[in-house]
Amino acid sequence: MRWNDILLWRDERNKLATLREDLDRTERSFEVEIRSATEAGSSEILFEIKDRRYFEMRTFEMLIDQIETRRRLRLARRYGVPVPLRPDVAVDSEYWDWELGLYEHTLSTKGHYLLRREIAAERELVFKPWLSWVAIILSFLSLIIAAAKAIVG
Repeated sequence: MRWNDILLWRDERNKLATLREDLDRTERSFEVEIRSATEAGSSEILFEIKDRRYFEMRTFEMLIDQIETRRRLRLARRYGVPVPLRPDVAVDSEYWDWELGLYEHTLSTKGHYLLRREIAAERELVFKPWLSWVAIILSFLSLIIAAAKAIVG
């Protein structure tokens, strides 16, 4: 892993945290507006608020999906996991959703699930041999320490 990767991970993590905070803050502010419009009994204003709420919330959700998709695809490339093919422009598929506001595809829930499962399997294949060697080395070190303690004490 290079420094650029670490810095990119940090920046994306901070951006995701900021977007999620903004999403929560926006949702709370709209709840107050919806409650006051409901008490006033104005259905037109309520419809306008809910419509504006949908588009503002969807903007944050699209940006979050975009960052999460990029992160998942980077991990898949790192571990050599095959990525499902993207469909044509403006078309959804089983693993991809077309985001009209971003004009690009993001992974669907099923696509994230598939890649997450495949990446976990590849990680296990990569790290499993190392875990057995670490266990053997730790056992050997504890044996040496116990023998040294028996000799000294």
